[in-house]
Amino acid sequence: MMEKLLGHDIAVSAFLERFNSSRFPHAWLFEGPVGVGKAHAAHMLASVVLGADYQLGDGTLTVDDGDEIAHKISTGAHPDFRQVQRAPDNNGKLPQAISVDVIRDMNGFFELRAAQGGYRVAIVDSVDELNSNSANALLKTLEEPPEKCLLILIHHGSASLLPTIRSRCVKLNFSRLRDAGLRACLDGEDINEELLILCEGSPGRLREMTALDGGVELLRDLKTALADWPGISAHRMPSVMAKISKSELHLELASSFLAKKFSDMAQSESSGDSRSLYASYWSRLYNVRTKARRLNLDLAEQSSQLLGLLRDLSNEMRATA
Repeated sequence: MMEKLLGHDIAVSAFLERFNSSRFPHAWLFEGPVGVGKAHAAHMLASVVLGADYQLGDGTLTVDDGDEIAHKISTGAHPDFRQVQRAPDNNGKLPQAISVDVIRDMNGFFELRAAQGGYRVAIVDSVDELNSNSANALLKTLEEPPEKCLLILIHHGSASLLPTIRSRCVKLNFSRLRDAGLRACLDGEDINEELLILCEGSPGRLREMTALDGGVELLRDLKTALADWPGISAHRMPSVMAKISKSELHLELASSFLAKKFSDMAQSESSGDSRSLYASYWSRLYNVRTKARRLNLDLAEQSSQLLGLLRDLSNEMRATA
């Protein structure tokens, strides 16, 4: 069995070229949309840096699943590797940001001698979740890197990054995958074509949506409820509400469906006012979801806000008809 990384040959080749040269930068910034494979690439490349056997051919990086180093990294057991992310507090609650203590612990890890005598590697997933204190603490290692340390920062672009952090990293872009790459990532599994569109080039999102219990049924019910748009089938909405509220992924799928619907309708409208109205609600949908995540609203409240936007748009469209 070989673990594969598909669709990011330019970024991977650039990293490996520098790694195999005499001048290997200590800090890298992996940038791109959520779910396109940045973290997967970071873990595979960390395995390579720490000594795992790999192959690179036709733009595809492969690492043997049975490789001891790769296995230890995937299980968090490698002494020279750290995964840095938000850590639950004493009550088991996940904070909104990576704390300064977590970053200081990483800095202390880099001050130790490598157990295997090579590199020490840390992945920060993601720098979008740093607060001002943890971001400033991160600068300590970026500005004064110990010998043979590698720091990979994952940036989704949902939050701005300090210019001082960005300037000290080599940037690699990770783009959305084309349909062929997405299909290859699922390795022959049956793919719902609508889900393929809604995942927006993200293999991570496609895997989640494909595995989501009741995801296809949720899309079917949404389309049925909106079949007479701008009218909404009132008697179907309680069932839709219940399905959306099942999990964060159900809510995300419904949000993606509505965002695409607003976008498609805006492009098909001949009236400039109608196009502007759809564009406005597309923006409001994005803002509602962003705010809900930041405030950790419960699923029922988020679902209510989502369907409230839909009802408001329906009312405005019918008023202008």
